[in-house]
Amino acid sequence: MQERARITREQVLDAAAIEFALKGYVNTRLQVVGARTGMTKGALYGHFSSKEHLAKAIVEHAVRTWEDLRTNGVEAGAALALRRITTRLSDRVHQDIRFRSALQLMADPSIQLSELNDLLIDIQQYFAKLVRQAQQDGSMISTYSPEWVAHLMLAPLIGSLHAPIIPGDGNGESRLEGVWSLLLSMLEL
Repeated sequence: MQERARITREQVLDAAAIEFALKGYVNTRLQVVGARTGMTKGALYGHFSSKEHLAKAIVEHAVRTWEDLRTNGVEAGAALALRRITTRLSDRVHQDIRFRSALQLMADPSIQLSELNDLLIDIQQYFAKLVRQAQQDGSMISTYSPEWVAHLMLAPLIGSLHAPIIPGDGNGESRLEGVWSLLLSMLEL
């Protein structure tokens, strides 16, 4: 792909992510996405043939982002790895409009993309794996099912998508990161 076309594609994806995040899938109009990038609807169709293809590209970005978060820099013990992955995931939710938009699309009943369910399932399974390992190595309370703890950890992630993006406690920690930190602190030995 030529550099100029790649840059344009990235601009379109960012504009679409903003619109999906602000208005949801159904209320997003391709004309508005095009206007955000200075393109006509026809020019936009040169990059993406439909609104669904735009949404799918944003979800694919989120899946790649999660894969990168999951595989990079998690070489510590399980409890520390869980803290690190939640911190990095929180950062992505608050700093990456495409990632945030993809997660918001997940809660939108008007679009059904299997990749969204796969992403949430993978996040939950990864959390459960780390909780299980932390319980086995004695760094986390083993009273609770790893699957239930992982399920509980998804609640603030989904909730953060509907909360305003504001600082958590003044030390640079987001609310999402703060909630996860509190939860993990209650479970660690």
